[in-house]
Amino acid sequence: MMVIRQQLVDEAMSCLGTPFVHNGRLKGVGLDCAGLVEMTARALGLYQGVVIPAYTMSPDPKLMRSILRGNLDEIAFKQIGLADILWFRISYDPQHLGIVVGMDPLTIIHVLNSSGRKEVVLTVVHSLWRERVAGCFRYRGVA
Repeated sequence: MMVIRQQLVDEAMSCLGTPFVHNGRLKGVGLDCAGLVEMTARALGLYQGVVIPAYTMSPDPKLMRSILRGNLDEIAFKQIGLADILWFRISYDPQHLGIVVGMDPLTIIHVLNSSGRKEVVLTVVHSLWRERVAGCFRYRGVA
């Protein structure tokens, strides 16, 4: 069965409100940004054999890029569409992921870990967020 983009968006959206848990991999129980990307795909039968090792609160950007490039297709920002993955710089190094769930305006679902909110949320990718995009990726095996 071929997975379509809207299925990925719908699966990711079903995670809204899930609490932030570092290295979390359970919808409704606890996710982090990589867990949201990973579990959205796994729920639809993608990447079943891929194991992402546990990582620190500030993941190594070189290792993260290697894992992203090894499992996803890198694309240009101008090519992004629904269900694509954006990789953001939070401080200096890129270390945060979000899944595109809307195009006008560009909106992502991701996991906040801030003093105000610690859960899966929607965020419009305004100019400050766009400036922080370090890479764009697409799930493999998706129509």
